[in-house]
Amino acid sequence: MSPDSPAKLEPHPLSALLPMMSDQELRKLRADILKNGQQEPIVLFEGKILDGRNRYRACMDLGIVDPKKEDFAGKPEDALHYVMARNVHRRQLSASQKAVVALNCLPLIQEETERARIEKIRATIDAKKGMGELLPSSPRKLKSTDLAGAIVGVSGRYVADAQLLQKKAPDLLDKVFARAIPLSKAVRKYKTTAGAKRGPKAKPLQGELKALMLKLEGKPSVVKHLEKALEELVRLEAKG
Repeated sequence: MSPDSPAKLEPHPLSALLPMMSDQELRKLRADILKNGQQEPIVLFEGKILDGRNRYRACMDLGIVDPKKEDFAGKPEDALHYVMARNVHRRQLSASQKAVVALNCLPLIQEETERARIEKIRATIDAKKGMGELLPSSPRKLKSTDLAGAIVGVSGRYVADAQLLQKKAPDLLDKVFARAIPLSKAVRKYKTTAGAKRGPKAKPLQGELKALMLKLEGKPSVVKHLEKALEELVRLEAKG
């Protein structure tokens, strides 16, 4: 980079809530910029890319070292809604990817401000797309997963599924975000694998042991061994 070249721009953390374009999508974007020029500016906030990471990457690939830029004029609390409004419905994200985006939003949504922001979110993110149906009718039942899902247009239950993978199988969640596997299939795969590791339920076997102990009351030494086996089953079940 020459001394006169602009400094490399870094992505703002809010922009990282969304997945980057696939290689195929990026090739199309480069071809469009090469043919028609850069139509939309790269939006900066706090000196970093708030919207336009893919445009910036495409411009760098094409040798456009100083692409068109503009600063975000809103307040910090408006930046999240701007990113969602600009990208969630414009980008062809799958429902599974949207659920992961919503999950990424959760740390940014403070519990004490959730209810106050509902109306603002409705107005910002195209309420005609059925968002109202995604929110519980009673504010008391509102969870952060419901609100995060409403931001991107998926149900809170779907976001909760993504949250499960984040805690238990992050490698599967990465595949969902990369559009390599649907969220529902990833959850089924995790539950099947987890079930296989746990093995058969201990409770039916506990019942059989107790019944056998009743039959063998006249043989205390055998019953004692069965009691120890039952205690071990209970311990393993509690351990999960």
